Amino acid sequence: KALNAEIEEVTATRDAAHWIERLNEARIPCGPIYAIDRTFADPQVRHTGIARRIESPGLGEIEIVGQPLHLTRTPDRIETGEATATPDYGQHTEEILQRYGYSDEDIAAQRADGVL
Repeated sequence: KALNAEIEEVTATRDAAHWIERLNEARIPCGPIYAIDRTFADPQVRHTGIARRIESPGLGEIEIVGQPLHLTRTPDRIETGEATATPDYGQHTEEILQRYGYSDEDIAAQRADGVL
């Protein structure tokens, strides 16, 4: 805890860009930790092409971080069109309940009772 406090005290004196440059000069691999809105604007993300667009049922076209490696014989799921967006909340509820043996009537009753 004491060491972390000292590191925090020193690193708070300069911005992240300063420390990234100094650490890279010292051959210590490092980089920024971004909020999601800055991730896709990073020049390296743009250069490598890992920012990929997919269709989300609820949000329309969205950008996600794809695979950083591009393999000839094993393309990623985005390239093959198999990738999907994260499901909406509750999107697969009925399908999952049916898989575990719930009937359509059971599911309808749970919805009516406010359980689902």
